[in-house]
Amino acid sequence: MNIKNLRKMNLIGTILFGLIGSGIIIVILWSIYDFRTNIPKQFGNSLEFSNNIIILLILLLSIYIIFSILFYRYTVIGLDRNEYKLAKRWTLIGAIMGLIIGYIIPFIIFVISYRSFNEVINDQ
Repeated sequence: MNIKNLRKMNLIGTILFGLIGSGIIIVILWSIYDFRTNIPKQFGNSLEFSNNIIILLILLLSIYIIFSILFYRYTVIGLDRNEYKLAKRWTLIGAIMGLIIGYIIPFIIFVISYRSFNEVINDQ
């Protein structure tokens, strides 16, 4: 594996991490919006609860966006700037976050990328 392939893997992992996380939260936000506009009678008036959930989900969405930007900045752009140790560290962070959150595909991509760093650095 070379630097270009490592960069592509980190870019794909970053994009998938951001898209999966943001997509899930946007679907949940849309569901809550639909619930708020068409509240079933058995729930009564639960707008306060849904307001709190919406605020929490918007915070989570911003966290996913921030981490996606950080992954891109420190892994993809870090590889372009030859900052291999920093890129390797952020790749490990991406793998750990993917494992904790349960994103299998970004987790696998970040782990493969992390394991390839030593080989690529030694080749350079």
